[in-house]
Amino acid sequence: MLLAAMLTVDEWLELIPSFQRAMEDLFSRGALLTLGLVIALIAFGVFFQRLLSRSVRRGLAPEAVLAIRKRLLVAVFAAFALGIAGAGYLLNNDLRTAFRDERLSQQEGIARLKAHQIDQWVAERAIDLGFLVTSLKGLPFGQIEAGPELRQFVELMFYQMLIGHPERREIMLFSADGKLLVEVGGAPGHKDHDQLEPLVREAARDGKLKIGPLRLDAGTPPSPSMAFAQPLGTGAPGSRQFVVVLVVDPAVDLFRKIQAWPTQSATSEVTLFRQDGDDIVFLVAPRFWESPVPPAGLRLPLSTPNLVAATAIRQGDGAREGVDYRGERVLAASYAAKAVPWIVNAKSDEDEVMRPIDRRSEKIVLVFGATILVAAFLVWSLWRSQRDEAHDLTVRNLRFVHAIQDMFIVVDEDDRILETNEAAQKAVGYSAGELRGMDVKRLRAPGRTDEDDRQAGFVAATGSQAFRTVVRRKDGSTFPAEVRISSFELEGQAYRQAIGVDISDRVRLEQEFCGWRA
Repeated sequence: MLLAAMLTVDEWLELIPSFQRAMEDLFSRGALLTLGLVIALIAFGVFFQRLLSRSVRRGLAPEAVLAIRKRLLVAVFAAFALGIAGAGYLLNNDLRTAFRDERLSQQEGIARLKAHQIDQWVAERAIDLGFLVTSLKGLPFGQIEAGPELRQFVELMFYQMLIGHPERREIMLFSADGKLLVEVGGAPGHKDHDQLEPLVREAARDGKLKIGPLRLDAGTPPSPSMAFAQPLGTGAPGSRQFVVVLVVDPAVDLFRKIQAWPTQSATSEVTLFRQDGDDIVFLVAPRFWESPVPPAGLRLPLSTPNLVAATAIRQGDGAREGVDYRGERVLAASYAAKAVPWIVNAKSDEDEVMRPIDRRSEKIVLVFGATILVAAFLVWSLWRSQRDEAHDLTVRNLRFVHAIQDMFIVVDEDDRILETNEAAQKAVGYSAGELRGMDVKRLRAPGRTDEDDRQAGFVAATGSQAFRTVVRRKDGSTFPAEVRISSFELEGQAYRQAIGVDISDRVRLEQEFCGWRA
């Protein structure tokens, strides 16, 4: 766990700037579950180490206890591996969610900042126009059509306002009924003033500033322009109403600021759009739009599935996931400007945003995979220690058997002798090395093989059996013996142990007693 923490937390804190958020995720459900599982496995290992000796002291056979513990170890490891995998999934999911939320929060901040920049830009242009209108008050505009002197004076003031401001394209003076009186700037020979007439009449009627919609003038790409209309009164009762119109190009300064991304990013961009009926109209060509922009501007249907711009129009401000105008998966946040019906959308490709956390996810998989491997090694070590302990207990039991006076023989399922004690070796006249690996049938007297096999069958069925037999020594002599055979398993192998007693004296006495009675 310490290794896992060292591998993940260091760069994790770099991925998630908020230290408080990082600490919350460090102690998330996945991390705490992992810690709990590791502690539980260690505690189980300590408990398991003592379990075999306790079971044997209670009278259980080491082989039987070992078989039970083997199944228990497999079950515990399977549960631990599944738990660790689940904890890794939860931790990775929590980390990805926190990272995604952090990035979406940053996107929201960028979109909000850009929307405020739009509102500030609009307010500054309105203030500039207000200053101009204030400076024009008091002039006898009722006589502007009578002679050129007043018109030239007004044109001079308009020129002064245009000089040094590239985004200010044109300033015009209209009568309240929409008639153009003075014009400064603008493209030579253009005849599109009639498009401003509704805006002029509205400003004159309401007596306050009006802002026209963004228009795309002819060109490739189309050049945007906006009109600010401010009513102007001469101050005299019953005097005529006039309207001053300032046409600006937001692409000169505003759009550059809006499209600038605050950090280095290969796929991030800010798009600006508005709704026009059933369409989404992009006010400025997106960064990655490769085709020529149509004269009417770039338009996409509002019904485009999962389009973040369409979702922003329908649902309003907020962060979301979806696809952009290219069809790429993006993380985006939108914020609507207050002064104009524009929506700012800050977005980044999901692949780029999630790439750092994807690399961290790979490390988490490696760490948790290594944890499972370490757990497997621990379980294997526990099993080895238990098996060795069971073997030691068996050996100690065999050493104890060597000290008893009765014959003791252990054979495998193929009737090969594996172990004998000194009493058995002296009784049959063979050494320990000669007996080891010998077929036990060689110790049976001629004619006893079928009978002894039948008794061995009883042992397989009942687990133990006692009977009399005749044992053949190395020199060919025989002696009667009473044998008790029992079966057991060790590490999945079947064995039989036989404890025999030489009953030659008892048989002789029985024969003498029978002869005396006869």
